[in-house]
This record gives sequence, structure tokens and C-alpha cells, in this order.
Amino acid sequence: MKKEKKTDSVIITRKIELRILESDESKINECYQRLFDWRRDVCIGANMVVNHQYFNFMFKSQVKNRLDVDSGEKTKDWKVASKMVESIYDTSILNTTYQMLTQKFPNLPSYIRCALNTQVVQKFNSDLSEVLKGQRTISNYKFGMPIPFSFSDGVGRLSKRVIGEEDEVVFNFLKDMAFVFRFGKDKSNNRVIVDRVLSGEYKFCDSSISVEESKLFLNLVVQHAKNDVKLDYEKVLATNLGMNCPVFITTSDKKKEAIGSKEEFWNVRKQFQRRY
Repeated sequence: MKKEKKTDSVIITRKIELRILESDESKINECYQRLFDWRRDVCIGANMVVNHQYFNFMFKSQVKNRLDVDSGEKTKDWKVASKMVESIYDTSILNTTYQMLTQKFPNLPSYIRCALNTQVVQKFNSDLSEVLKGQRTISNYKFGMPIPFSFSDGVGRLSKRVIGEEDEVVFNFLKDMAFVFRFGKDKSNNRVIVDRVLSGEYKFCDSSISVEESKLFLNLVVQHAKNDVKLDYEKVLATNLGMNCPVFITTSDKKKEAIGSKEEFWNVRKQFQRRY
């Protein structure tokens, strides 16, 4: 039985709405058009990558079978076959599809091509064993998938700008595109996470941009150190369920609190009855 590797960090993803930081309507439309074009190219490119990687795997399988026939024994070592295929391509198997993306989509920024190729190849490799067993099919990518990008200071940079008594967080993408975060009611505490990225406490990782009709979102991926939580077994929380008060909680330090009310519970119940 394999032991699970303990990691000292946690990776989380938060979806935050973006607003284009431009006042000129023509520049706003130009920015939208570029994102629309990238979204189309990313979808087409992802399906091309997964199909070419499957071809590469079948090619490698044929080379390995030929080696097994020549040696007179069956081996599970794929390293020799992989090296022979890479010698034919004169590059790594991973890089073959990146070069294909570069040739087919020269207008797609290299940071997007690199992230797209890595993401799709990793997904293909993780699914391959189930594909060969007939437990699933090769992944296909639909139009509207997020636009991935490899993070670096020149690609995704966060900064603050002060407007009156309030401050906004600016997301600079590539060299000529800038967005402002729209946190809204922020029930998920996204602003706290972004502030920790700005302070250096959290690390900005490879992320993606989603284009949903006229709305833009940043799927922000951050990494931070794991916090070890030590439980205090002397603290106890007890709950009671009822009609007048749906949930009533009592703690070991004699704190009491009611959650919900009879009216709220009754309204939700009638709402489900109407839907039924």
C-alpha cells in the first residue's frame, strides 16, 4: 500500500469578476475581441493537442512492440521506446504539441500556448490508464473553456490604485491589458485572499481567464502554506432540531444561539412543495 505524500502547501482557486480598465469604448471592444479570438483558438488547440498526444502514444506503442519482437521478450520498460520516438521528432514528446500550437496559432501568446499544452498533456496522461481499460474516453474540449496562462511578473501582476477613500486591485495581463477586480458582496472573502497575494503571503500560480458572454472572470489559483489545526477536545458543540427553531446550538462554554426561524423554515418547505 502506497503512503500518501504529505504536502506543506495548499492550492486553492477563486473565481473573481473582472472589469476592463479602459474608458475608450473602441479599446474595450478591441480587448473583448482579442479575448474572444484567444478563447476560440484555445478550444481548437486543446483538441488538437489531445489528439496528437494520443497519436504519439500509439506510435510509441508500435515502437515498443517492435522492440519486443526483436528481443524475443515482453518488457514493460517504455523508456527505450520513448527515447527512440523523441530521436525521430528531434524533441521531447511534450514539446511536439507545443511546436504544433506555435505553428497553428502564432497570434496566441506564448504564455497561453505553454500553459494550454502543459494542462492538456497532464490531463491526457492522468486519464490514459482508464482510456486503455475502456473505462472512459479521451477528453474533448468544448467552446468556452477558460484561457489558461503561465504566471510570471510580466504576464499577471497585481497592484493597488487609490480612488478617493477606496482602493481597487488592478490585474495587469500581458503588457497592454489591464483589469479591475469586482468583488461584489464578497461572501467568499476573495478580497482577503488577493490582499495576501499582494503582501506575498500567498503565491500567484498559473491561472486562467473565463469569458462568459459579456462578463470576464479570473480563475485565480494561489498557493499558501498549510495551517495545522489542533483540535481542543474539551470544546463541545451540541445541536437540537425543532419546528419553532430549526437549529439551536449550545457550546461547552455555555454559549447559546438559534439559527433560523419557524417562518423561514415554513417558507422554504412551502417553496419546495410548490416546485414539486
